[in-house]
Amino acid sequence: MEQSSWLPNPYTTGCMNETKDFKLGVTNYELYQSIDLFVRQENSVKLFFIQSSLHCASSNLEISPVFSKFYTPECEPSLKPELGKTFPTLDDGITFYKVYASSCGFDTRLSTTKRSKDGTIIWKDVLCSYEGVKNTSVDFGKSSKKKRRRVSKRNCCMARIGLKYIGCDGYSVGLFEERHSHSLVTDKHKEFINLNRNIDHSHQMFILNCARVNIRPVTTFRLVKEVVGGYSNIGCTAVDFKNFSRDLKAYAVGVDMQMMLDKMSKRHELCSAFTFDYEVNKDDQLRCVFCADPISRRNFSLFGDVVLFDATYRTNRYSMIFTPFTGKDNHGKLVTFGAALMSGEDAESYSWVLQKFKDCIGGSPSLIITDQDLRLKVAVRQVLPDTRHRLCMWHIMFKVPDKLPMHIRKNETFRKRLNSIVWSNCINITDFEVIWQEIMVEFGLADDSWFKSLYDIREDWVPTYFRDLPMSGLCRTTSISESVNSFYSRFLRSKSNLVEFLMNFDSALDTQRHAHAYLDSVDESSIPQLKTPFTFKKHAATVYTRNKFYEV
Repeated sequence: MEQSSWLPNPYTTGCMNETKDFKLGVTNYELYQSIDLFVRQENSVKLFFIQSSLHCASSNLEISPVFSKFYTPECEPSLKPELGKTFPTLDDGITFYKVYASSCGFDTRLSTTKRSKDGTIIWKDVLCSYEGVKNTSVDFGKSSKKKRRRVSKRNCCMARIGLKYIGCDGYSVGLFEERHSHSLVTDKHKEFINLNRNIDHSHQMFILNCARVNIRPVTTFRLVKEVVGGYSNIGCTAVDFKNFSRDLKAYAVGVDMQMMLDKMSKRHELCSAFTFDYEVNKDDQLRCVFCADPISRRNFSLFGDVVLFDATYRTNRYSMIFTPFTGKDNHGKLVTFGAALMSGEDAESYSWVLQKFKDCIGGSPSLIITDQDLRLKVAVRQVLPDTRHRLCMWHIMFKVPDKLPMHIRKNETFRKRLNSIVWSNCINITDFEVIWQEIMVEFGLADDSWFKSLYDIREDWVPTYFRDLPMSGLCRTTSISESVNSFYSRFLRSKSNLVEFLMNFDSALDTQRHAHAYLDSVDESSIPQLKTPFTFKKHAATVYTRNKFYEV
């Protein structure tokens, strides 16, 4: 980079005349020397000390009355614009100047456009980004709003190129100002200028794919860094990743609901087995939506004896309630039978969703597990009269510590004794009721209103009252609700729009089904080792899946 500098005398015109047109060439030896300039003004002496640095070894220092420094970039001759150089199109000329700017270490921006009467662009200016002066306003403390501190790099730089229309030949360079009024970016920092920061298609697709599995932009940026071998090889910054993610969300603002419905409608058109329906209120706002793909419906026919309907997830910016229909497969893992979004927890919405689920599967499950919502209890009784209704034990037992007195809350004996009768599927009804009363009396909870209410509805949540129902023991030892909560929390976020929600939900289903396929492959390709040579165990190993065989 070639640097020239003029050092004026800012005090008197007499002194300016003394230093006029004086040039000093700087050699390598003189780089280590100080230059003392004494300027006389009104019988006083001002001392100017100028220290040159090693990186200016190839530059010339010029002293003139202009008192301005200009920096002339150095680059390959083929990249440098020249007056009269022609380009087939205006875009070609602009691109050429941007390549030149990128190699030299400065940013550009488009400026003046002049058109002819027929609309043809006859002149176009492309400027250095340092051109002009930042607009500033002073409020003298009148505004109480805290303003963000911003920096400005504009300093009236005049470097630019002017492209002139020359008819059929395209455009030519009609103006080229090469010198800059600021230092240019060094080689190690060129990766941060805007011209060298571009999010290409591969970046965009990677950000989008990571968003499907709930990976944030900054984490995505770090992953790309590991893939390409370093930050300098990415071609953009973490801020660019965040800005692109922000722009994607801004694109869907106000229309994400319609985009989600259109996506589901298209899936139904491509596959009639894809079940999808929605309902709007009197203000034409989405109230409920339900969907289930063919695989979910097939899974219900295989594993739909016990269904969990959990309406406790708020997974989008509209606070719509995510209500998946979930069960357990033959490996004891989660399997989804369908899902719905509801705008409110009223009995009408619950009834609508349960009816759509019933129509989708063509029947009713043997047992449905829900939380302690009275409105949901009414809806289940109306829509699924032939289905046994059980309250979710995990939601009930999760509240127990908060309802206990402080001196019992950390009592391990109480916890173990209560869990031994509540979670057991082997204890009979009579023993359960006797032991429950003994525990309440022993720990002084016999008169506690909350524990009394639990005992009054014991037939709705304690497993021993469901022993007569086949497959009811699926939720005996491990809470399916807790597993569902943990699983979906890895994919869904409370601030996502509905388009993001649909992508994340699809990703969750793919993950769930991939895990099921992997366990199936393990069953096909391996045989469990038996500790005893009994024939019935060998037969059981061929009937049960590995997880269930070892569990039994």
